[in-house]
Amino acid sequence: MQAVHPNTTPIDRKSPKSGKSLFFSEYSYWKGDAGQHYRFEWDGPVCFETLSVKKVDPATIDPAHADEKSLKMSDGDFSAWQQENPDTLPTVRAEWVPKEDQKRVRKVLRDDMSSLENANIFGDSGLLLLDPSCAEDFRVFTADEFVEKGLERVFGVRIFGAGPGSNAVHSRSPAFVADSEVRLMALDFAQEYAEEFLFVQKTGCGIPVETHPFPHMLQAARVGDTLQVIVGRRLSGTDFVFARVNLGVEHACWLESNTIHGDALSVGSFAMLVEEKSDADAVFIRDQEGGLVKLKSE
Repeated sequence: MQAVHPNTTPIDRKSPKSGKSLFFSEYSYWKGDAGQHYRFEWDGPVCFETLSVKKVDPATIDPAHADEKSLKMSDGDFSAWQQENPDTLPTVRAEWVPKEDQKRVRKVLRDDMSSLENANIFGDSGLLLLDPSCAEDFRVFTADEFVEKGLERVFGVRIFGAGPGSNAVHSRSPAFVADSEVRLMALDFAQEYAEEFLFVQKTGCGIPVETHPFPHMLQAARVGDTLQVIVGRRLSGTDFVFARVNLGVEHACWLESNTIHGDALSVGSFAMLVEEKSDADAVFIRDQEGGLVKLKSE
C-alpha cells in the first residue's frame, strides 16, 4: 500500500527543543465511504505488503461466524480467568476523569492546561489519575505471549499473525461500517517522541489512552518498526487491568469498539483505521497531583 490520500487534518507534532517532527501524519493509505461495509484481509502471511481492504455485501455477513463475534469475555468469565491466572495482570488503581469534567481536570492541573492543548486530535481531554505504585503494572507482552495467555479475550483484541505454530489464528478482520468517512492513516512516530514530547516537564501531556465507539486496525508498516499497543479493561470504578503488546510488521491488531487503548509509545511507521467524525473519551496518564507518569519499560 502507498499513502496517497491527503488527510483532512494533517498532524505534525514537533520537539519543543529541536523543532524536529516527532509525530507526523499527512496522508492515508486508504479511505472508505460512510455506510459501506469493509473488512481487512491478508493475501498470504500477515505482513503490511499483503494487507488489503475488501468491500463486503452486508447480506453475506454471518453474525454467528467466529470472525464476526466479539472476543471479549464477560465479567463473570474474567473473574474465573483471573483466579486461574492470578499473576498475569495486576490490578491497577486509577481514577478516570472524563473530558466532560473540565472543572476537575483544571483543578488537578492547577488551571495550567497548556500541556493538553493540541495533544488530542479529538479535542478536549480528560485524565487518568494513576497510583504511582501501579506504573510497573502495565506489563509488556510479545504477540505470541498475548495470544497464548488468553489476553485477546480479556480485552476484546485480535492479534493477527500470532498463535501456536500458525499464521492463521485470525486471517481477516470483522466486517465494519462507519457513520462517516473512514481512513487507514499513515502515522510516523520518531524514536524521541516519548522523551521530547510526552514527558517534557511543564509542556509534556503524558501518555494518552482513549475509548471510542468505532474499532481500530493497526499494523506496523516497515521491518524494524515496533507498534506498542496499550489495552485496558475497567473492572470497577477505580480498578483496571492493563497490558502492552509489542507488534512488528508480521503482526496486526484489531481493537473492538469501546476498547481502552493507546499507541503513543510506538516507534516507527504504522497504519491505523480511524473514523473521520467520531468522538473519543481521551485521557492522559498522570499521578494524583497531576504529574507526569512514565511506565516501567518491562
